This record gives sequence, structure tokens and C-alpha cells, in this order.
Amino acid sequence: MKKRLSNLIGWFVYGWVGVILVTDVLRWVLWNTVGLPLHLVVREDTLLSLLSLGIGLIGNNTFKEFFPVVVSVWVVCGLINYVLVGRARFFPWRKVDQ
Repeated sequence: MKKRLSNLIGWFVYGWVGVILVTDVLRWVLWNTVGLPLHLVVREDTLLSLLSLGIGLIGNNTFKEFFPVVVSVWVVCGLINYVLVGRARFFPWRKVDQ
């Protein structure tokens, strides 16, 4: 059970950053191919609140605001994994020694 929870916590930040990148690529593709802004498809404030995980430090969808929050969440997940399995697991594709 601890190993599965450790895997989930370890991969969480990478999945979150992946979703952020997919929405930015989708925004770019919609605008450059069709000329359709993303806020016509999905409400911008709803999308931003989902991507920012409800963290109030992020006001815009910019790298300058997301980067410190992503690093902070990554470190917190590493600390949780350190307490849980004895390793921070910043790179979750490496095996847990049990």
C-alpha cells in the first residue's frame, strides 16, 4: 500500500505539469489554426483554477507564476515520499528499494 501511494505522489507533479503543457499547446493550436481563443471553449477562470490546484499565488497562466509553485509542490511531494518510504523519489521511474 505504501509503495502504491508513493508511486501516486511521485508521479503527481509530472502529471500536473503534463496537463498544464497540454492545455497550453491546445490554446496555441486553437488560436493559430482556427483563430479560436480557448476561453470560448472553456471558461478561462475555471481552467486556471483547475490548473493552479486552488493555490492563490497564481493569477495568470505564466511561467513566472507557475514555476515556483510547481517546484514547491514537487518538494512537498518529495518530503511526503521521504517520510512514507525513506526516499524522496523526485524521479519516480526509479524503483523503490524495499
